[in-house]
Amino acid sequence: MDLNAIACGIDWPLLRYTLYVATVFVLVNMAPAYYLDGQWALVALVEIATPGWTGERKAAMARNILVAGSALLVLAFVLSAWSAITQ
Repeated sequence: MDLNAIACGIDWPLLRYTLYVATVFVLVNMAPAYYLDGQWALVALVEIATPGWTGERKAAMARNILVAGSALLVLAFVLSAWSAITQ
């Protein structure tokens, strides 16, 4: 199978970059899911992504993702408010 024939002229580095950015957005959007929908979507993602890990390690990973995502969300709100106040 010839990948160039399948790609039909698609710029592979650009496609790769787009997929990476989309993946980051998915993970960032999953972080506040705990507060909006419950943690089940994130737990399912961790289960699929890490089938060989123990339950404790998966729970710790999900908790760390939620804490980091929540911190980024709070930081975004604070920076937005600060930017609006200082203008």
